[in-house]
Amino acid sequence: MYMESKHTMEKKFNLCEIFPLDAMHDQRITRSELSAGKLSFYFEDLQFSEPDSPEAASYYNKHKDYHVCVLTFSELEEADLFVELRRKTLSGIEIIEYYDNEWIQFLQSHHFSVEVSGFYCGYRCVIICGAIVAQTGHYGEDCIIKVSADTVVYQWYT
Repeated sequence: MYMESKHTMEKKFNLCEIFPLDAMHDQRITRSELSAGKLSFYFEDLQFSEPDSPEAASYYNKHKDYHVCVLTFSELEEADLFVELRRKTLSGIEIIEYYDNEWIQFLQSHHFSVEVSGFYCGYRCVIICGAIVAQTGHYGEDCIIKVSADTVVYQWYT
């Protein structure tokens, strides 16, 4: 589907080393797939804000022409995708845990996307903080997505 794009950029990172990652702040994960040890998050409607600093201007100028990004994590094993969904109830906060395909099925069955508010990385680990977004645009529960993987590939498409 995206292979027909004229301009692409790809960057691969070893998650066993320290490195700067594109944080995807304020972007939405519109689709997720998990198969054969690979987890892909699709950001299919990228919107970049006008820069407010020289560092941000450099990032903006490099990425402004891209409209899709696919993050693919490799070499996942069972329980390497873990998600906490925090639901407010009358008695407090209820935490619901999802693993692997349970999370993917939950998103797909409700047609939810995830808006990213934070993106943190450590040794073989990426933590994404965000909020569930319904098709209507209504924001729902907060979630924390933890991915344990050896590598992540960013594929940018125009």
